[in-house]
Amino acid sequence: MLGSLFEEEEDGGGGDGPLQHGSGGAGTGQQRPPPRRPAIGFSGIVNQGATCYLNTLLQTLTLTPEFRDSLFSVQQNELGDLEDKEKPGAKVRVIPIQLRKLIARLLLKNVHAVSSAELTDSFGWTNREETEQHDVQELNRILFSAVESSLAGTRGKKIIRDLYHGTIVNQIICGECQNVSDREEDFLDLCVAVSGSSGLDESLTYSFVKEELLTDTNRYQCSHCSKLTSAVKRAQLRHLPPILTISLLRFNFDFVKMERYKEIGKFTFPMQINMAKFSENMEESDSSCEYELFSVIIHRGSTHGGHYHAYIRDIDGFGSWTHPDAEEIHLVPCAPSAEVRSLDIIECSSCQSVLKSILEHGKQTSGMTVDALCGEIVKQTGVSWNKRFKKQHGPITKFLKMHDDLFEYNADANWVSLKVAQRTQNDIPDVVRDGCSSEGERASNRPSSPDPQPGQRWFDFDDVHIRPIRLKDIETQFSGKECAYMLFYRKKSIVRPPEASCNPAFGIPDSIVAEIVKENAELDQQRLLFQSQLDMITLQVHLSSSYFYSNGSLHPSDGHLTFVELSIDKQKTVSDLLFAIADSVPCSHVGDNHVLHLAKDTPAGLHLYENLTDNLTASLMSCGIQNFSKVFLWDGFQVGGHHLNTGQEWEPVLLNILCSNDFQFSSGFPKSMTVKELKQIVGSRSGISSACLSLSLLVDAESNDASRATGGGDIFTDETVTLAVLKLTNCAQLYASDDSAGSQRITRSNFGEIVPVKSAVIKKELMLFVENHCIESENADISLQTVAVKVNSETTIAELKVMAVLQLSLPQDDLSTIRLRLEDSGFGALPPFYEDEVVSTVGGLSDGSRLLLEIGRPPLPNQVMLFLCVMKSSKVSASLELTAEKSMTIGELLSLAVVSAGLESSDWHLRRLNWNGDPLGILDDADVTIEQSHINHGDHLSLEFGCLPPKGFLQLSIYLFPNTASMSRHQPAFLQQLYLKLQEFLTIQNDVEDGESSNASGDSNHADYRLIGTICISKLATVLDLKDQIRTLDVISEFVVPTSKFLRLRLLQSKRLGRVVRLHQQTLQKLKIVNGCELGVQLLTDEEDLRENQLLLDVCLQSDKDRTYGDSRELTWDTSQGASVSHLCRAVANVFQLPEQNLKLAKHVKEKFEWILLTDTTTSAVTTSNTREKRKKKYANRADIRHAPYNLQDGDVIGVKVVQEGELLSKDDFATAEDYLGQERIRKEADDEQKKREERRRRLALVDEETGTNKRRGRTELPIKIHVDNFS
Repeated sequence: MLGSLFEEEEDGGGGDGPLQHGSGGAGTGQQRPPPRRPAIGFSGIVNQGATCYLNTLLQTLTLTPEFRDSLFSVQQNELGDLEDKEKPGAKVRVIPIQLRKLIARLLLKNVHAVSSAELTDSFGWTNREETEQHDVQELNRILFSAVESSLAGTRGKKIIRDLYHGTIVNQIICGECQNVSDREEDFLDLCVAVSGSSGLDESLTYSFVKEELLTDTNRYQCSHCSKLTSAVKRAQLRHLPPILTISLLRFNFDFVKMERYKEIGKFTFPMQINMAKFSENMEESDSSCEYELFSVIIHRGSTHGGHYHAYIRDIDGFGSWTHPDAEEIHLVPCAPSAEVRSLDIIECSSCQSVLKSILEHGKQTSGMTVDALCGEIVKQTGVSWNKRFKKQHGPITKFLKMHDDLFEYNADANWVSLKVAQRTQNDIPDVVRDGCSSEGERASNRPSSPDPQPGQRWFDFDDVHIRPIRLKDIETQFSGKECAYMLFYRKKSIVRPPEASCNPAFGIPDSIVAEIVKENAELDQQRLLFQSQLDMITLQVHLSSSYFYSNGSLHPSDGHLTFVELSIDKQKTVSDLLFAIADSVPCSHVGDNHVLHLAKDTPAGLHLYENLTDNLTASLMSCGIQNFSKVFLWDGFQVGGHHLNTGQEWEPVLLNILCSNDFQFSSGFPKSMTVKELKQIVGSRSGISSACLSLSLLVDAESNDASRATGGGDIFTDETVTLAVLKLTNCAQLYASDDSAGSQRITRSNFGEIVPVKSAVIKKELMLFVENHCIESENADISLQTVAVKVNSETTIAELKVMAVLQLSLPQDDLSTIRLRLEDSGFGALPPFYEDEVVSTVGGLSDGSRLLLEIGRPPLPNQVMLFLCVMKSSKVSASLELTAEKSMTIGELLSLAVVSAGLESSDWHLRRLNWNGDPLGILDDADVTIEQSHINHGDHLSLEFGCLPPKGFLQLSIYLFPNTASMSRHQPAFLQQLYLKLQEFLTIQNDVEDGESSNASGDSNHADYRLIGTICISKLATVLDLKDQIRTLDVISEFVVPTSKFLRLRLLQSKRLGRVVRLHQQTLQKLKIVNGCELGVQLLTDEEDLRENQLLLDVCLQSDKDRTYGDSRELTWDTSQGASVSHLCRAVANVFQLPEQNLKLAKHVKEKFEWILLTDTTTSAVTTSNTREKRKKKYANRADIRHAPYNLQDGDVIGVKVVQEGELLSKDDFATAEDYLGQERIRKEADDEQKKREERRRRLALVDEETGTNKRRGRTELPIKIHVDNFS
């Protein structure tokens, strides 16, 4: 019902953010150790996806001294050992053990944030529970119930009851005889209404002080007077717990608008409260009724999304508190030149002062746009409004509207200015100028407040982020979308021992402290090792003997050693690098070369920049050398007899030259080259005389750049200017024309496929790794050679492919027959890239991505590549990749798939698959195109056998199963012959056909079966019509079935018999029989027409000797007289002719290889209220086991065990050896799946960190479940 009420908002996050410590970076090969505990003294808790509600409650429990001390007082031998939890009969209280470990790590472990994964695993959460957001009030009740149940039988069994449970007494006082009727009610938390109340005191007064008069039609039946009388009804607190929990009912439902809403009105609560006036027989002078607030759990958001964090008081003084306003806001001039750098430094104590100072000293005294104001805030303070002020004051536009006495804000024009009355020097508060005051005077002008005393300091716990707060910050949570949701009060009379002050290890057992000390030592070693490996970088040392100079850049010579990879510590000096090169590179390649330059690849070739040997004592890191940087070793003068100019100003530029005589070429040219020299080179290569040659810059016909769209060769008129002055960019298009033949203005309209010159953009550089899968060789080192290719965000896939081919030294004859694709660690090889895409637009491509270069034509923009699975007998027989035109129809795609798969028959159809291979909808409209069907590049399809039925019809697969009911000797002879013939038929068929038989475990639901045909039938046909049509199948007709009522139909689930198809006159559409459904048919010895209140079960009796089961018997259980366990036990006793009181039953869960013990007095693992528990016990004998938690249905296997009177059983007493083997296999698969999920979560977190996104779709809220073993 609540839907995504507690789903986390995007900005609420609470995710790990920068604290994600996944991959350690390039070259480290190790996982990054977690950061150290922050200076504030507290560790956060990692958000596992949507566990902020759990994190806030855990931090509150950690900083509740009484709960912490009581939990740690339980002896370790009472809790058990985690190593023994898999041993039969061992009582290991996993939840308290993991909770103690988590609290100890939060207090003592030297990490920035602690993971709660071990604790949530102890809850029995194995799938997606940690990604589902829940209500913290509900969690509080369920977690306490789970802890209480786990501590049963130990000295800590009353921890929750003694600390948190109180008693409410409901009284009705007769108006005539004054007789008082009492009814006590236990409470874990007090729920108070927010709607219609101004604060906590008013809500408690309404609940526990005000009396309700019962008069007129609402009179009270007095047991003492034996008649209806007027009475007074009231409720009071009889017993108050040491820790008082108050839940604020913020969420309501509007029955007029039929929608949920959140109460965001003001609801105050005091820091201290006296509960005497709300209690029975209590005086206000009684100190035991005085409470002090120590935790506020806050919900930020609305009914459609939100996030939790908590304000908690540090009672024992563990944290280091600093004033939240200790960091001043510094405003500096926009252009801090040497003359004015020491002038007009403004320090402001509030955001009003910041905005007023910026507007007062802006270039335009009349004001500025809001966007410009935000830019000035970032420029002058170094931090944006959203990061510094939004959490406290909201959006800047809202703040300007609220302070209209200071600012004039025009929303239509998005313009803000100071009010005229505010534009005076005297009105600027807390402003200090030009050194007119000393540092002491500046500090005295700042508003100050005394620091809180130890034990009274508050902190904000927001997942991994923790910050100090002031008392007045708590008042901001009285109202708004971010407001208080739960309050925790603690009795003032409780006194902490002096030795607990500032001692996080107080009360923690020595064994746990020693364990955490060991963990801290291991972390320190990991950090030292990681730091040493993090400093190691890999350099490419390029040698001058392997290069030649041409067209302004360096190019590798064929047949020579191009570069040597060298690993070195980036803290080393340039001199150390030279010695390392001398040790790693053969002397014949070094020679007299002792000059090192930093080199970078450009589109024109390799170019040299800074001279590293100018300062031999400088560290490599200070020289700007990073991982995979290139250094060039040479003599400092020439390469191959050519003098080299180095530096940024001599960087070559790659130009594309197109000539009027249809000749074109691409080449690099030094930026120092003049236009005259450029014309001479172009003329010599094109055959056009340089005297008659004119150059033009090709531009976009729709370009708005006046300087480049005027056409002709106007920018090349001065032949003495250099290319650097002309600011030509890489890949610019130049047109060389012969003036003697006439000329025209060249635009893109003349050369439709020419790429126009683009304006300069900031290009992000990426390092991609390309693995060669093109060469088929026995030498694996050649066929799987990997190269690192450095590209920028604007590089196209086609250019990336060319660069990879060049580095791999592959033939360049036909590049159209090779393609690139991304290799994902989780999903394998992804579909090939479109070659016209640029790197920045390709999804999943980031720095360090691994690409595959393989044989195959890349897809064109009008094509999609699809992954196709060919399904035969419900198994994947082949997988292939299919390239199709987007305009192709589904019918044409089906024909192409059939031909590509090498199939002859046309009786096939296509079905969508999700990324995990699970089947989705069938593609049944043959006339729509691929594009209209929303089939995208890289989608998965399956090719399945069988023609699609006409519209409004169903195609059903029919399987023949044996009947498990025993044949009576009193049955007619023809039925006995039919039964034997059927058994013989299935036995022979399964001996002939491999793979169609099932297990031999005696499970009739997965017994021998055979596909006997398919049926096409209308959705509006009845069940009886379907049975009549099944009787016409060849196999069934051989058995001469008397009537259709001798057939039983059952739905199949994973080839297991499931729900019986009942009600002969009901239509298939009403029964939700869908196309492609598989049905099992059984031949019966009697006519059958099951009603809705009849269940078909398989019951089997366990042997006392070897715990195996005999042959199962079929039981048709009539639930019209009752559906409890006792009713089922009575029916089973009649089947086996055994006494009912000596039978115990259990349901077999085949998928999990587990048994569920069937009992009438069931107790759930956790309960949400004592009232509900009492109601369950009251109506336990009326429980319907067809519903939760047993969910008994057709086809379930019921195990039967004969026991002695009073003997207690567990679910393990029904398990067989096959069950234990199956559970072990499932456990191993779950562990493997958990590892995959963690790896995928880590990769997604890294992607979110790089892209700055952390979005999550809202999902329906699921109930919280915490599994607790039985310790009673």
